[in-house]
Amino acid sequence: MRIGVIGIGVIGPTNVRALMSFPEVEIVAVANRTASKAEAFCKDMGLTCPIYSDWQTMLSEVKPEAVLIQLYNDL
Repeated sequence: MRIGVIGIGVIGPTNVRALMSFPEVEIVAVANRTASKAEAFCKDMGLTCPIYSDWQTMLSEVKPEAVLIQLYNDL
């Protein structure tokens, strides 16, 4: 399953590691409003997927099968 990630905050590493433990899952893109944080996150996680500062662009360009949304409840 091709998964896009929106938001990489506090719980991001835990959730992405959990997803990466399944061989049928591929993280295909990461979106975060601060691109430099997303770059550091991807490097730390060993991800080589595209990084976006706009989630809508990510969805239209990458077209993941599912999206992990990791934002605060009020967002």
